[in-house]
Amino acid sequence: MGEFTMSGNTYFDGVSQPVLLVKNKKIKYCNPAAQALFRACTLPLAEGESPAVTLPDGDGVLAELNMGGERWTVRSRELGVNGVLCLFERNRDGGLSPQRVRELAVQLRRLLGPLNASIETLQSTLVETEQYRNEKWISYLNHSQHKLLRLVDNLDFYSQSDDDLAILYPSGALELSDFCRETEHLLDCLLEQIGCRFVYREEASDAAVWVNEYLLRRLLYNLTANALGQKGTLVLTLRAAGDRAVLTLADSAGGIPPEKLERTFSPEADRPLSEVLSDGFGLGLPICRRIAHFFGGTLLLAPAGEGTAVTLSLPLCSPSQCNLLRDGGIFDPAQNYNQVLTELSGVLPARCYGQETVF
Repeated sequence: MGEFTMSGNTYFDGVSQPVLLVKNKKIKYCNPAAQALFRACTLPLAEGESPAVTLPDGDGVLAELNMGGERWTVRSRELGVNGVLCLFERNRDGGLSPQRVRELAVQLRRLLGPLNASIETLQSTLVETEQYRNEKWISYLNHSQHKLLRLVDNLDFYSQSDDDLAILYPSGALELSDFCRETEHLLDCLLEQIGCRFVYREEASDAAVWVNEYLLRRLLYNLTANALGQKGTLVLTLRAAGDRAVLTLADSAGGIPPEKLERTFSPEADRPLSEVLSDGFGLGLPICRRIAHFFGGTLLLAPAGEGTAVTLSLPLCSPSQCNLLRDGGIFDPAQNYNQVLTELSGVLPARCYGQETVF
């Protein structure tokens, strides 16, 4: 993968999401996915020309377009002297309605009570002669509990408005280099249990962003879980590109076929509850992209060698933001649950959920 500079290059060429870079209302760059979309709509698209459709102008602006018989949402990101980056997202029908999401969250939350009771019963009856057997069952139950909690938490998050998120998850200045080093230490030790490695490479320092740390961890853990289809090495790289910080997480094997990249951001609706409990709704990546947008960032997927690279770009803090004191507390809706064990519950084995690990 070429260097990610936020100015239009080989990275965007490999992204399945249509991307345009517009400066002074003229097209500065368009990736192959954008060319294919506009070609299918018989609309002219060429560098140096004005876009054939009305695009949002400014940072964080949304526009709705009808193109080729489909509805699209276009999000803009201001890149300073480079212009405005326009990201096209197809609006798919059949999505999960807020009412359906709330109903499912209530259904699933009811199952947590019996699970908690079973775990407490086993813990209270531990005796030396049956300790191994009981601890084994406690690990299984803890594992199921964390997987269920992740489903409930994803449904709750998916149904919340941006105003709700702003209240529940206040942002502050966060130094990404320190954050990434802590993450490497935690995930590399944990993923060793399944024969994987997590490596952090730093190409920039003093990269402070205005985010909520809990949500950023949630995004990164979700991306890690999605990348662990096979054993291998995950490499997290921090770069600076103009006035943005760029985090890239690349896996070394497997990956997602190019034609399926953008489809991974679409949640699956109307699934039976029995299927939901086994492998979820596919909400992880849509939630990751929503968190990125909530922070004024972008999240893009592209092939990288034999694997896939996901790139998160976030605006750097202004000098006035960097000088603000950060609240020492991190809001944790899971309360006493371990966040990383919850987010990675779909890929970690039950042996990682014994009493000593969880409590």
